[in-house]
Amino acid sequence: MGSIPSIFGVLAYLAIAPKMTQADLARSVLVRPQSIAPLLDGLEERGLIRRMGDRARGRRNPVQITDSGRGALTTVWDIALTTNDLSDAGLTGMKARNSIGFS
Repeated sequence: MGSIPSIFGVLAYLAIAPKMTQADLARSVLVRPQSIAPLLDGLEERGLIRRMGDRARGRRNPVQITDSGRGALTTVWDIALTTNDLSDAGLTGMKARNSIGFS
């Protein structure tokens, strides 16, 4: 995916919340609102997301994941899970989930 965590985060959030605004996505993936627009532009150019409605300053512009975006997310999902696997550090199950902020 040429992946950075923000790209993965955007696709993952859109997979569970079908229509989020740019502002919602920026807050969710912890980037500045000014930084999310170019990221979304790139994802839209690659066909991974689509923006709904007319783009205008100050107007809500919901973003949706496309089928291609879901496919890309599925492809990298196992890699993301493996990256967060802490069993080689002696942490398994609940201890590993707690150490990365999941309960």
